[in-house]
Amino acid sequence: MYYTEYRSYIFRSSVPLEPETLDRFVRIFRGDESSCARTGLSDSGTVLGGRTSSRFTEIPETGPVAVKFYSRGGLIRHISSDRYFYTGSIRSGVEFSFLSHARKAGVSVPFPLAYASKGRVFYRAWLITRRIQAHTSFAELCLNDPERAFRLVPSISRSVRRLVEKGICHVDLHPGNVLIDWNDVNYIIDFDKAFFYSKSRAKLAEKYRNRWARAVRKHGLPESFAVLDIE
Repeated sequence: MYYTEYRSYIFRSSVPLEPETLDRFVRIFRGDESSCARTGLSDSGTVLGGRTSSRFTEIPETGPVAVKFYSRGGLIRHISSDRYFYTGSIRSGVEFSFLSHARKAGVSVPFPLAYASKGRVFYRAWLITRRIQAHTSFAELCLNDPERAFRLVPSISRSVRRLVEKGICHVDLHPGNVLIDWNDVNYIIDFDKAFFYSKSRAKLAEKYRNRWARAVRKHGLPESFAVLDIE
């Protein structure tokens, strides 16, 4: 890992980042980079969209990347929408780590490039990954192209099974957090708040199945997509 301090921001990255790239990221973090594309999942109206938002840009080191912004929910968001109290780990760093663990387990996830933070006691955080090109969420696919979606259920089940085998608990796994690219490769996203599950693998598999089925039914997706084969 490469450690870089730049303009009061701290970067940890899997590849060295040039000053021009760091400067671009800082402008994006500040919201004054007009050349990057934006997506705010909470405002997109997509099925099972999350609360976080991302900015898309390109850097010389790796090409297209996604920059994830972290925002708070619940009542505390009225006090601070994007600042966190430091308790020994950086929120984006934890997600970076679990993306790396999932990749080593053979799960397709966005490639983690870097994470950044600003502040010591109270901090803001960002995660930078390679961008998944030409994708749709599995939730959208279930509604718009159910035949194609049904063909992808076995590969998604295998990905979740690998998470179970490694004891990785993705706390919010649902069809909206699985992206499908144009080659029909599935990518599991949003490992924010993931942790290693200390109980039996059977209980973890049950948690995944139940969470997935509840999301399918709650958001009106076809019932045929409510079951994951992760035994």
